[in-house]
Formats: sequence, structure tokens, C-alpha cells
Amino acid sequence: MTDTASHTHTHGRIEYLDAMRGWAIFVMVWVHSTWLALGADKVYMWSFAVVYPMPVFFAVSGYLWSYKNRPGVPWRRWLKMLVLLLVGSLGYALLFGEDAWGMFSDMYYYWFFAALLLCELCQYGLDRLALGRTVRAALQVYIVGAVLLWNVFWWCMEDFGANRFGIPWADMESYWLFYAMGAMMGRDLKARRALTTWPMAAIGALLLAYGIYCGKGAGSPGGLAGGLGAVTLTWWAFRQLSIRTHRGASLLAWLGRQSLGVFLLSYPVLSWLLPLGLRVPRSWVDTTPRQWFAALAVAIPVTLLMAAATYLFKNFFKNLKFIHIQKI
Repeated sequence: MTDTASHTHTHGRIEYLDAMRGWAIFVMVWVHSTWLALGADKVYMWSFAVVYPMPVFFAVSGYLWSYKNRPGVPWRRWLKMLVLLLVGSLGYALLFGEDAWGMFSDMYYYWFFAALLLCELCQYGLDRLALGRTVRAALQVYIVGAVLLWNVFWWCMEDFGANRFGIPWADMESYWLFYAMGAMMGRDLKARRALTTWPMAAIGALLLAYGIYCGKGAGSPGGLAGGLGAVTLTWWAFRQLSIRTHRGASLLAWLGRQSLGVFLLSYPVLSWLLPLGLRVPRSWVDTTPRQWFAALAVAIPVTLLMAAATYLFKNFFKNLKFIHIQKI
């Protein structure tokens, strides 16, 4: 079964990839609920959180970047992401009394938009450099190899994961490898099939377990190994789900299509729930696995609410555009 066979009739998208992105964004909200909404002193899911959801999200983003074969420079998309970064950062500063200028030097919670934007800009630059100069087989090595060389260089300089030249590279460098891996899979059917077989999923499970056990976080060798395992295991699982159900997880796919809005809203919404979360018995917040279930109970309705708000917001502006065109 090809990926195009998983398209829905209404959206013309690869539904199981949207579902993977929806799952990743839900796990992000689930983990963040532990301390933002419940006020937990210790997050027992932390070692899992730093090696699982974001590598999956960035790999799918890289895949869709190359799969769609975007013509020209996607200025509108990059402008939208920049606006989300600015709105999120300024909104955070105003809501929580932080220094507004500091938001643009450290990015705080909204590092995600800066990292994803930098990945896309760098990938676009690599694509333009390679255009017409490499054969297809060599292109796959070039896509991932260039990122590995970048990472190895800054590791040797003992400056990996640091902001340089006034640009917030730190978080981008931790996830660029997964973005490049997704881009390689999007361009090469053989690479995608090889990386999404059940033996690779089994190896991925071991790598993910190793990354969680190391507990060193994103960007470390253990974190990179765990992230690669997360991508291969999750990709195989959702692809199998799509094959067996012929559509995949529709609700998760819908969440995936609202994922940027969910990320933008999650910090203030979860923080506003903290007064209620502090009423939850501490035995359910400061012990495991009770903490996981308590955070899950918060994450499910809150994620659906934020996704619905994002959906309505997007449709509102789509309808305005439609009305405007009709009047003309």
C-alpha cells in the first residue's frame, strides 16, 4: 500500500501522517499537563517526553516538506510561522509578566516555531544547492549527511545546542536530524519502506528504550538514538493502522491538522488550569503511574478544546475570504 492510498476524500492529505502529528502533539500536551496544570514537582514521564514526541513531529514535517515538492519559495508559510512565534512570545510575556525582549533571545516555550522555521529554511537552502548537481541516490545521503556534518562540527567545537550569531540554533540542532530523516523518506520510496518495516520497528523500540533509560535529553547521543527509535517505531505502527483500517485514526489526524494552533494555545490554557489542578490530591500528582493518569485526564479534553478553537479560527478566516471573493 502506498502513502497516497491513505488520502482522505475531504482533505486530500496523507491521513496516517496527520495522525502521527496529532499523536505527537497530544503527547506533548499530556506531558506538559503534569507541571503546568497539576503543579507536579517531578515529572515522571520526562525522560520519555524529551526523546519521543518532538522527533516524531519533526520527522513528519520533513517528510511533508519534500513529499509536497513545494514550488518556489513558501513565503506565506514561513510568514505564518513567524507570526505564530511573535504572537506566542509576546502573549507569553504579557500574560506571565516576563521581559518581552527576553522572549526573542531565549524563545522560552515557543522555541518550537523557531526550530521548525529554521529547519525549513536550512532544508530549502540544501535543496537549492543540490538541485541538478546530485543523482537521486546520492541526494539521500546528502540530505542527512549535511546535517550530521553540521552536528559533528559543533560537537567537536563543544558548542552544539547553543545560540550563535544572534540565531536560536539550540533547539533546532536537536531535531534537525529527524527533519532531514523525514525529508529523505519523502523523496525515496525505498528508504521509506526500509525504515518502516517491522524489523526496524523492533530495533526502534530498543533504541527508544535506550534513550529513555539514558535520560540525557534531546541532542545527546542517547536522545538522538531514542528519537530515531521513536520515529521508526511510530511510523511503522501508524502505517499498519492505516493499512488495517483503510483510514487510520481520524480523530488524531484531525488533531494533527490543528497542531500548530494547539501548541500555540497549550501554555496559557494549561497554566490557567493550575488553580484547579492544585486541588487534585497530591497522591495522584506526585506518584507514578497515578501522575500519568491524572495528566491524561486533563490532556484529553484540553487538547480537544484547543484543537476545536483552532479549527473554528481557521474556518472563520476561510469563510471571510470566500465571502470577499463572492462579492467581487
